Amino acid sequence: MVATRYYSNNSVLAHTQCHCQDCKIRIFFGAIGRNDEFTVEHILNNNPQFLNIPMVSFEHSTNETALFKAIRSFRPKIVKLLINKKHLDLHANSNGIPPLLFAWGFLMRKGQRYSRNEEALSIITSLIWSCDLTVTVNNSAKNNYNLYHEMSCGHHNQDYEYLFNVLRIRELGGAIMPDINQIDNNGQTPLGLALYNKVPDMLIEKLIKSGANYWFDTPEFLELKNSEEENNGWERIQKRRTREGRFYSSLYRLHGKSGNNDIRLIKWKSMPDEVWREILEYV
Repeated sequence: MVATRYYSNNSVLAHTQCHCQDCKIRIFFGAIGRNDEFTVEHILNNNPQFLNIPMVSFEHSTNETALFKAIRSFRPKIVKLLINKKHLDLHANSNGIPPLLFAWGFLMRKGQRYSRNEEALSIITSLIWSCDLTVTVNNSAKNNYNLYHEMSCGHHNQDYEYLFNVLRIRELGGAIMPDINQIDNNGQTPLGLALYNKVPDMLIEKLIKSGANYWFDTPEFLELKNSEEENNGWERIQKRRTREGRFYSSLYRLHGKSGNNDIRLIKWKSMPDEVWREILEYV
C-alpha cells in the first residue's frame, strides 16, 4: 500500500489508493524532516488537525507533535511556519518536556556538536518569542525544572549571551519570567546547578544579575563544598558572599543610624541571616 506523495515543485501526485490518516500523517512528518515548506503548508491547509496530532517515534520512544519533529530536524523555517498557525498547541510535551525547554536542551547540545548553531539559535529565538516562559518539566527525572535550570545544565555554548538578551527584551515587553530561584524536585536552584556543571563565568554573572540568590545552601551547594573533585564553584560563590557581606556591613556601620537611603537599601535587599549576623558583629 503506497501513500499519496506531495512534492514542492508539483501539485499533489495522487498515484495511490491509500488515503488513511496514518499514511497522510507520515507524509506530513516526512515533509517536515525534508524541510519541504510547500508540502507542509499544503497538508495543513487541507488537514489542520494534523498540527497537534502526535506521531509515535520508535527511534525516540515517544509520541511527538509536528513541532518537536521540526525541532529535532533543525528546521527553523518549519518551526516558524508551525508557530504562525493559530491553533498550534505550544503546551504539548515530549516525555513531560515542553517545546521551549526541549529545544534549549536538545539544540544547544547537538547544535554545537554538528556545527548547526545558526539553526539552533533561530529555533530557540522563535520559541522564546512565542512560548510561555514559565513552563516547567514534569516527569519522574526532572520536576519543577524551569528554563533557568535548563540553561544551567552545562551545554557550554558561546551564544548564551545572545539568548539572555532575547529573554531580557521579552521581559521588558511585559512577559512573565520563570522563577530564577526555583528549587526543583532534586533540591537544585539554577545557580547551584550552573556552578556544579562548571558553566562559563559569563553565564554565572548573567544568572546573578537576573536575580539568582547565591545565599541558598541547597543540596548542590553543599555537594560543591564537600566535593573532592577540582571544582572552583564553591570558592567562587563564597568569595561573592564575603564581598557582598562586607559591603553591606560597611554601609550599616557608616549609615545604620541615619535612616537614610542606604539603610533602606539594606532592608530592601532582604539579606539572609548570615549577612545580618555578620553586620551585628560590627554594632
